Amino acid sequence: MKLLRLAVATLTLTGLSALHAQTYTTTTNNLYSVDFNTMDAGPIISGTTITNSTNGWVMNVPDVSPYNTVPGPAAINAYPVISQYYGNVLNLGGLDGYSVKTNTANTLPHNQFNYIAHPFTFDQTGGKIITGVQLQSQFAISPSSNQYADSTSSRMDNFGFTLQDTNGNSPISFDLNAYNNSTLSMGYTVSGANSGNGSYTIGTGNQASDFYANTIPENEILFWNYSDINTLQLTFSGLNTDTVSMDVTINGIQLFSSALNADFHGIDLTSIASAAPTWILYDGTSDPDTGVYTGYGNNQMAMLNYSVNQLSVPEPQTWILFGLSGLIMVVAIRRRANS
Repeated sequence: MKLLRLAVATLTLTGLSALHAQTYTTTTNNLYSVDFNTMDAGPIISGTTITNSTNGWVMNVPDVSPYNTVPGPAAINAYPVISQYYGNVLNLGGLDGYSVKTNTANTLPHNQFNYIAHPFTFDQTGGKIITGVQLQSQFAISPSSNQYADSTSSRMDNFGFTLQDTNGNSPISFDLNAYNNSTLSMGYTVSGANSGNGSYTIGTGNQASDFYANTIPENEILFWNYSDINTLQLTFSGLNTDTVSMDVTINGIQLFSSALNADFHGIDLTSIASAAPTWILYDGTSDPDTGVYTGYGNNQMAMLNYSVNQLSVPEPQTWILFGLSGLIMVVAIRRRANS
């Protein structure tokens, strides 16, 4: 009897250890992938709802006529030098003739923040618990040559990737910030907003600092202009908790990996419905008659491909039941052997 109790106790501890390990085993499942070089040239957006979208892509623009029918400002097209090696790419930004056309009003930006999104739905079958979102893309960014009227500086627009939920909130955005043409300098920031908690800057120290403090070394990590294509892996994990972590890897070099120092309590990040490539205009000047934002630069982000993956863990109860059934079976076998 003592041997039986010892065996059960040992198995229980072993089973709990295995249970703990299995509970936190993260799986990665692809939700959406696209190679833009396989798509025909033309606007990627034809409206703001799935029913009138192109290839399932939609765009966040003011829901006021006539702006809610604009197709831009993203398009599939060739891109200098890069297209010689890779074919068509997705162009996002103000480079005339690529994603916008100066003389075509409905290709011009009608927001300072322009999001293009391909909505997705998390796979929660079998009790999966969503813990994170991982984005992967090959992209390039060019500097801007547009000057302000006083010719003192360039209009340097920023580009990034924004998680958006079903209510149109943007809980997290990772932005690449161009700020110096002469040295082709770029930094990064992380920000977020929620209708319930208001807008906030995520983090302290480098996370919250001006992007000048978060410089990406030229020619070490990020390729500029038309020189080459960059590989990005951006991971947000811990979405099922109040503490969210971010990992940014560009060209195989880890740029940032840490928890984001913000209060995510009350933000339902599992309701995220898209991970949108984002064009952020440096200047928020707009024309009151046309609704067009006129202070944009002519720099550009070109994307060769794009994929969204979910990170998830199994439902804990599944492993508990499995562990208990295994222990019951072992005890039953033990009793039969002793009878």
